[in-house]
Amino acid sequence: MLIAHPPQNLNSMLFDCSGNARINHIVWDYDILDDILLKQAATAGYYNFVYGLVTKTEYDYCKEIDIDGVIIDDLYFVRE
Repeated sequence: MLIAHPPQNLNSMLFDCSGNARINHIVWDYDILDDILLKQAATAGYYNFVYGLVTKTEYDYCKEIDIDGVIIDDLYFVRE
């Protein structure tokens, strides 16, 4: 599931997905990251990924928080 806009809460976002074993990853836009929602999603059994990173600082931040991976277009700042 790709999330591009901030949800009011995790339950409202996942209401139609409950019980669907095929939906087990949430891909968050970097600009709407929310530590509470990330933790709730992980506790509920979802894998969290982030897209939309542009800088090394954003990449470093994502390494520090509890996410499972990042989706990036350019590896230039990963190699620094």
